[in-house]
Parts: sequence; structure tokens; C-alpha cells
Amino acid sequence: MEIDKNIALIGMPGSGKTSLARLLAEELEADFIDLDDYIRTKYNKSSQELFKMSEEYFRALEHEALVEIVNLKPRIIATGGGIVENPNNMKYLSQDRIILFINRPVDEIMKDMDLSRPLFKKDPNRLYKLFERRYPLYKKYSHVEIMNHGSLWEAVKRIMDYLASLD
Repeated sequence: MEIDKNIALIGMPGSGKTSLARLLAEELEADFIDLDDYIRTKYNKSSQELFKMSEEYFRALEHEALVEIVNLKPRIIATGGGIVENPNNMKYLSQDRIILFINRPVDEIMKDMDLSRPLFKKDPNRLYKLFERRYPLYKKYSHVEIMNHGSLWEAVKRIMDYLASLD
């Protein structure tokens, strides 16, 4: 299957966006980019260091990075969990692109997640609060919701089935 549009994965931190995007890119023989990795490489700082400056600062860098990468040749993009909180990001991301909401139960994320991530270090329950706030946004901006509650390959198959249905 050949892709002619970027495919962006949105969802909560720890939902599997990066892992699924990497596997999907292999299956589709497409390029892959992780937006958070792109930001870390570009600014030579960890996400934690950038968040220490302020979340607003990180979000501004995130938008700038999105603008830089989104119009490049078709590729699979793993976004950061908070990308949906900026309507400008989503307006830009949704132009002629396929957006997949990767939904993984929060309880499963909590079992696997490194709770030292900047957003959760002070309050591990913040993940539940973020999910409540972001879930309607993920639904609003995505073309389809893909459940990731089994193996990664099961989720990749669901994505591939969805993409095949678009032809």
C-alpha cells in the first residue's frame, strides 16, 4: 500500500504512538518522524529541560517543529500527547492528512509509563485529568479512533484495515 498523505498519530502520552508509528512506517515503507525527538534533536535539550523553561515555551517549539515537518514528503508522524491543545496545531495538521487517535486505556498506560515525565512528576494522577480534558479533542480532530489495548501488531492491523478502507 502506498501513501500519498502524511499520517499523524495523536493520543495520550504512553498510548503507543511512537511504537505504532515506527511499525506502521515499516509496513508502508514510509518515512517516520517522532515530533518530540525532532524537537529534542533540534534544540539539543531534553523534553524535561524544555518544560522547565515553561510548558508554554515547549508548546511554542512544538508548533514551530510541526510547521517544519508536516509538509515534507508523505510520512508517518508521531505527535506529542498535548498537540491537540493548540487549535492552530490541529488546523495545520488536519490539512490533507490522515489523523489517527491512538486510544489506550489510562490504567494500562499507568502500569507502563515512566511517571518521571515532566507532566506527571508532581502528580501521577494528572494522567487521568489530562485524559478527561484531551479525550474530546482527540475525538474531534481524528479521522478514526484506533484502540491499542492488545499487542502493537493488532493495533497496526487495525490501522492498515482502516487505510485500506480509504482506497
